Amino acid sequence: MEEARIQYYRGKLLETAGISQINSSNLKALLEKIEITTGEDIGFNTLRRFFGLLPSTKPRNKTWKILKQYLDLNGQNKDSIEINYLNQWKTINDLYILSNTSNEASIINHLNDISTDDRFPLIFGTFISQLISAGNVNLIKLIFKQENFFNLTTPRADFLAQIVFEIVKNIPNNESNEYKAILQTYHFKEKILYRYIDYSSLNGFYGDLLNGIIPQNPQETLFLECILGYKHYLKNNKIKKIKKYSLNELEPFYPVLIGRYIGYQLLSYPEETQKIIDKYIPTFTKSMQPHLLFVEVFPALIFLKDFRIIQSLIQKYYEPMYEMFHWNSYIPYNIYLITESLMYLYEGKSKRAKTLFSSIKIEYTLNSYYYYVKLFYLILHYQLEKNRNKKESILNEYHLIVKITGFKRFTTNFITHYFNW
Repeated sequence: MEEARIQYYRGKLLETAGISQINSSNLKALLEKIEITTGEDIGFNTLRRFFGLLPSTKPRNKTWKILKQYLDLNGQNKDSIEINYLNQWKTINDLYILSNTSNEASIINHLNDISTDDRFPLIFGTFISQLISAGNVNLIKLIFKQENFFNLTTPRADFLAQIVFEIVKNIPNNESNEYKAILQTYHFKEKILYRYIDYSSLNGFYGDLLNGIIPQNPQETLFLECILGYKHYLKNNKIKKIKKYSLNELEPFYPVLIGRYIGYQLLSYPEETQKIIDKYIPTFTKSMQPHLLFVEVFPALIFLKDFRIIQSLIQKYYEPMYEMFHWNSYIPYNIYLITESLMYLYEGKSKRAKTLFSSIKIEYTLNSYYYYVKLFYLILHYQLEKNRNKKESILNEYHLIVKITGFKRFTTNFITHYFNW
């Protein structure tokens, strides 16, 4: 309940300040607004902990009191919340009424009208799920031709991708042929398939879907090479080397894809890690957010156990690495905490590693990344745990996830002798 309350307040606070991205400068502006409105001093570090830019602690009663007072003074009281709820309910109810008429034009118009609504990803994703369940392929095809429905930014776009993909991957095999044309459309690939990187089914449905795609542009080609090659590596096979890209070739690509490519190169050329880092990281961190760029770089470095590089990256980019907040940011947030904790163990600072470990919220990791991140989490947990029975329990869970995912790269020796093998 405490975490849900924090998430709710975060959203309302951002709304009052017109903030879409959390970083230190934005929080300073919010802090000033809170203190001017309430006349109370809340403290910059308190606000940074509340938003996850510093290791979080349970907010004090005084903090809750000030934040509630601020929201009340900004019209975020019980009455306004109830009105918002009724408006959101009506939006969904209207869509159900229209869907019963089978009037496709009216449905498309209504979806257009609500496409800027904060809850649109949930409404839209749920509606597509219902159409899939009903087998209404024609309307789904029509919907996937609409540009406005997919013109969303993070985190709304990520939320939509999750809802749609989770239902798509559960389409019965005997019905999948009906949906093949939809699964190959531009909007499905770019807005769903390539946004929701489903490591949980990389050796199953997601990987099979990717194998059937013929790339249409250089960015798509690189993504498929990296993710399918990484799948091969995670299955404990020798990594397949791919083309070496120049800075100019990579520059137009998405930051996460560039980071995935850098991570892939690190695994392909472990004897050249410093050279690879020096070539790409200083340039791209000038124009891209490190928390997006490093999300696949640090797992590669954990595999390589290259703590010399990890130390230099964390020292240089610590603050911007953690300057993020939305529901999907628990993927990089947890990866970075795991990496940093392992680094402290490597440095012999076990107390500091334990403190950081307690800040990891593994249960908030997006489902598509959950098992993948959990394996790295269990490696860290195993190193920290001293009780023999608990270590055995960690090992059993590790083996179970390896079996579920097929990621045989995570061997028994890798977890039990991480720092001495």
